[in-house]
Formats: sequence, C-alpha cells, structure tokens
Amino acid sequence: MRNLTSPLVLMTLFCIATPCLAQKQPRLEIAGFSVAKKDPDSDSGRALGGFGTSGLQVDVYFETPGQAVVGIDLKQTKVSLKTEDGTELPLREQLTDQTLSLNMNEERNGGTIQLGSETLPGRANTGLSLNGAIVLTVGKDSKTEEIDLKVVAGTKVKLGLLDATVGRSGDDGDQEYQMIQLNAGNPFDSVSKIEFLDSKGEVIESYFGGSGSYGGDGSMTFQQSYNVNSAAKSLKLRVTYFSKLESLKLPLDLKCGLGF
Repeated sequence: MRNLTSPLVLMTLFCIATPCLAQKQPRLEIAGFSVAKKDPDSDSGRALGGFGTSGLQVDVYFETPGQAVVGIDLKQTKVSLKTEDGTELPLREQLTDQTLSLNMNEERNGGTIQLGSETLPGRANTGLSLNGAIVLTVGKDSKTEEIDLKVVAGTKVKLGLLDATVGRSGDDGDQEYQMIQLNAGNPFDSVSKIEFLDSKGEVIESYFGGSGSYGGDGSMTFQQSYNVNSAAKSLKLRVTYFSKLESLKLPLDLKCGLGF
C-alpha cells in the first residue's frame, strides 16, 4: 500500500511536534570591553589618553525575540565581574547613578547593557567573566486608548498603568507651539507611545523633548516632555501602553579574553 502522506504534511507535523526549533530564545553575549589607565593628574577619573573615563567598561549584548523590553529590574539583577584569576572587581555607577545602564533598540527586543569598574585587571590577566542573572522587565498585551488632557499644571492624567500629572507647559511666545511636561512617581516604562490629537481627532505634529528624574530616599519623580505644534489647552492623548509587566530572568555565565 502506498504512503500518500505528502512532504508538506510531514514537514508540518514535524514543526508542530518540535515548536522549540522555530523559536529563537533570549540570549546574552559580551559584545566588547575597553580598558583605560587613569590620568594621575585628574580628579574626575579622566583616562590618561584624554578620551573617555578611565577603568574597565564592558558591553553585554542581549536579544529577546518576540518580547518587548521596557526596563531592567536593578533590585533583582545580580552581576559579578571577575578577572581571570578570580578577583572580583567592584562595579562603578554609570551615568544613570546605577551600576548597570540599559540601551535598547527601537523594536525593544535587543540592545546593550553597560557595566564597568574603576579597578583595572592585573597585568597577568587576559580574560574576564560575568556571572549572576540579569532580570529584564517585559511588556505584554499592548493596548491603545484616547483620553482628554487639560494642559494645566497639576492636571492628573492616566497613562494606562501609570498615574501622571502635567508638570508645566509653555508656548515661549509662539501661539502655534507649546512644551508639555508630564510627571510621574514611577518610570514611564509601560508607555510605548504618546500622540497628541486636536478636537477633530487629527494627530498633531509633536516631538519628544527628553526625559529625566530627580529625588532620593525612596521618593522619585520621573519626567517626560514633548514639543507640540499647538497652543490649545484642551487636547486628547492617544496612549499606547503595555497592560501587563512581567519579569524575564536571563542567567549570566559569560567569559571573554583578548580574542573573545
């Protein structure tokens, strides 16, 4: 009796039986590192060569296929940086006042994590190792809503999971332009896109003006500002946000040498 099963059916059955083969898994990889000797006459940690900061800097590349990263959980992330002889190097603060700095691509499914140390490896060492775990926060179930916005300082606005207020606004004397600042007690991680709409529901041209944070002792204020080509004080916001945030733990066990 002839077997009437076609190659296409066999291939389909194989893919169903082994779905893991078709799915890329998250990964970490050391993308590069730099070592710079300190200028002995510098009080700011300048490198002896005159470019950048002295010490050791390591870039860890990551990929999270099919998952949108919104931030890094610094409380759960634990990383140790060691030289080839097992000496642990203390991590220094990055520009974010944290020991790890996250830079993502536009798709939010990859990027780099930077870390470093002011302590240089001993001369006999030719390799480095990273151990521990990096915990990323990923967004799930993207949603889009339109909400009313009164452009008046102190006005409360709900941006999906995030409670925010209008910090300040101004038109700098230009009746067709204004700067709108939004403040919140938590990072804007869950918000992926904000658009400003006029009374007819048409999108107003706007530009992201920057972000920042300030505070301390457990109380922080996070800010984002937008330059909006409208002086109207009654607008609508079209907010795209993640309705769920989950943790993605990536075990860290990496080594590299001068030749990677």
